[in-house]
Amino acid sequence: MEAQKVFKGNLPQEPIATRKASGIVIAKLGPVLPQLMTGSADLMDSTFVAWSKAPSMTFQSPNLSGSGKGGSFAGRQIRYGIREHAMVAIANGLAAYHPNAILPVVSTFFMFFLYAAPAVRMAALQRLRVLYIATHDGIGIGEDGPTHQPIALASFFRAMPGINFLRPADAEEVMGAWTIALQANVPSMLSLSRQALPLLDGTSREGVARGGYPIFQSKAALNGVPDLVFISTGFEVHLAIEVASLLTSDACGTRVVSMPCQALFDQHSAEYKEEVLPTAGALIVAVEAWSSFGWARYAHASVSMHSFGLSAPADLLYKHFGFEPENIAIRVRKFQQRHTKNSVVMVPAVGKFEELLL
Repeated sequence: MEAQKVFKGNLPQEPIATRKASGIVIAKLGPVLPQLMTGSADLMDSTFVAWSKAPSMTFQSPNLSGSGKGGSFAGRQIRYGIREHAMVAIANGLAAYHPNAILPVVSTFFMFFLYAAPAVRMAALQRLRVLYIATHDGIGIGEDGPTHQPIALASFFRAMPGINFLRPADAEEVMGAWTIALQANVPSMLSLSRQALPLLDGTSREGVARGGYPIFQSKAALNGVPDLVFISTGFEVHLAIEVASLLTSDACGTRVVSMPCQALFDQHSAEYKEEVLPTAGALIVAVEAWSSFGWARYAHASVSMHSFGLSAPADLLYKHFGFEPENIAIRVRKFQQRHTKNSVVMVPAVGKFEELLL
């Protein structure tokens, strides 16, 4: 698989949006994988699913050549127009035609996959190998505002049976997400950022295959159960690492777990899940700028959104909604103090999940 040939050391070392990292895979696959057919709902240039600008690669009538919009019926890049439901329904038909004959990849902003949800559900029901590239996946989309900012949508797709919903934290995890999507016998949705993310030291595509795995651990936590565990996804993972670093001390061990795919993590043994997320002696906090719905299965508290977003630059929005590392660290420290007695962690009971930004 071409994504496997792009080793971590060869990935861009500067911060890069995960939608652009996904485009690196498309650029590698397009010329060598004839089954690949990509397309977008009028957002081809924003979702990075086109690997060639040659007119012959655009799937449309060659009779349009006089208009300067000529294409070819052998083209493998489809401009669907603003028709999200039709786009995904067509992709279902392409995938169902014959196993492995066509690998459809369709794309739009994450929020707009809501319009296509019935067709996505049918793909999951039929176990069709379709890849959904869902970009601009958070409040970091910025000035487009709350109409474009998904807050609760991930909860819906995570709850849907028969689909892998993956939110990678950097370019390395994007390579892992693509590897899973290409090998799976079910549809996969990649939730990707508009804004640039740093390439993190602890990420690995092998870790992505496990669904959730530690990517940061302080020295104080290396020889035992950490006092604080942060779970995060996508853009917020590097924020969680900053928070963990702020809270790390000789007396407080911290760990950060990247969980790009809950469904894959849930398939592991109880022993592995306990190793990653200790149920005794550690307080677990989810950090994600979406709704917290679903995180109570894994964590005792969350740093999450509780309203629709706003129209403003991404940095201002993260600050406005409380996602600055310093602010999160203060709130997590208070949460830890409330649940520590005589240096012993008092793990909250079921139903005592706390929202730390309320």
